Amino acid sequence: MIDKAGDMTIASSQNRGNADLTRPGMPAIKFTYERRSVQHFSKAGAEFANRCTFVDPDGDRLVGASNGTPKGWQWRYLSGTGKWEGITGGGPGVPDGAYARMSPSVTGNCFKATGTYILRR
Repeated sequence: MIDKAGDMTIASSQNRGNADLTRPGMPAIKFTYERRSVQHFSKAGAEFANRCTFVDPDGDRLVGASNGTPKGWQWRYLSGTGKWEGITGGGPGVPDGAYARMSPSVTGNCFKATGTYILRR
């Protein structure tokens, strides 16, 4: 928790995990990722802003951003290195399942983000 005023709570979090990039007719690319997020919660609802760094098996990086609510958000690529240099694109994201908390500090979720990207080199 960062701050609290009335029924509003502002928090930040950092998460690490795995993500797959799937493309029609091509093998999936497995990424590790680290997400940094700022959220606020109140009786009216919740919103967040994230910045994520994805690293592919070759060590090349994608940096993305997303903003929205737990029910849906918009994402976009901000930058990339190596084979991802010059990437642009984005699209919508939605939750795709949740798991029971494994411990006070470990939880799991599934998310589905769709969209398009273009590589300009």
